[in-house]
Amino acid sequence: NGNPLAAAAGVACLEALEEDAIAALNRRAAELAGRLENAGAVVRRSGSIMQVDAPDPARLHLALLVEGVYAAPRGMLNLSTAVTDDQLETVAAAYGRALALD
Repeated sequence: NGNPLAAAAGVACLEALEEDAIAALNRRAAELAGRLENAGAVVRRSGSIMQVDAPDPARLHLALLVEGVYAAPRGMLNLSTAVTDDQLETVAAAYGRALALD
């Protein structure tokens, strides 16, 4: 909301985010989205921002929390360049188990 320090941090992040990093991030998001779709979710995606729809979103949210994965209760999932391959594997596996409960 206009905080100069937050604005400066945002500018610095954008300056450090290179085209190759964005391409890699989008590629990883597409792979994760594919795995979630294979597990039974409907995924709408734009770049690394995903909306994961399931038959019972509240149940999915709670099952993911039990798995140690936090996704927004409404199904929003965002990736960042800091996410590791191991973390993505953990998230994909957790969604697979959580979606199997529906």
